Amino acid sequence: MTSRERLLTALANKKPDHLPCQVHSWMPYYLKTYLDGRDQYGAYKYFKGMDWVIYVNPRFEYRDKDLANWEKSDLDLGLDADGSHQFKHIINTPEGELSYGLGCNQFTAWVTEFLIKSERDFEL
Repeated sequence: MTSRERLLTALANKKPDHLPCQVHSWMPYYLKTYLDGRDQYGAYKYFKGMDWVIYVNPRFEYRDKDLANWEKSDLDLGLDADGSHQFKHIINTPEGELSYGLGCNQFTAWVTEFLIKSERDFEL
């Protein structure tokens, strides 16, 4: 079975040839520190037998006329008491404001404030 067939078989609640094994997104710190700076493709090649699942972010493209009334700003909030870097992203729309927060350190990143906080936010 290929990695894809194995994962789809397991997701269909059927029995694959062996238990699927994959990493939910390789952390840059781990790749740099323990795998000589390999990218995620190189990491899967290094650990033979793992099932490749490559995580990528979508690329958003918008027409200028669609963005004419929208404004996005990024705030660098600096370091918190634990030494983690904090950021806030604000999106101003004609109907109101949306915002979300992120934090990161040398090991990983995380969401500190979700974009959708109320039902009204869905409408924005």
